[in-house]
Amino acid sequence: MGSDPGTSVVSPHLQHWDAENLFVVGASVYPFNAGYNPTGPLGALALRLGDDLNDYVARPRHL
Repeated sequence: MGSDPGTSVVSPHLQHWDAENLFVVGASVYPFNAGYNPTGPLGALALRLGDDLNDYVARPRHL
């Protein structure tokens, strides 16, 4: 996950840079392996993705 398509696979909105209709969910999008419980940040990412998906369905585009 990152803001540069050259150094990351998904955008900060968890949308794949090369496949506009592909969203990746889970801890695999973290740019590092946190040594602590990731439940809170994963929950926050999932909630934000829900809002982003509603927006994407209404008007498909790169978020």
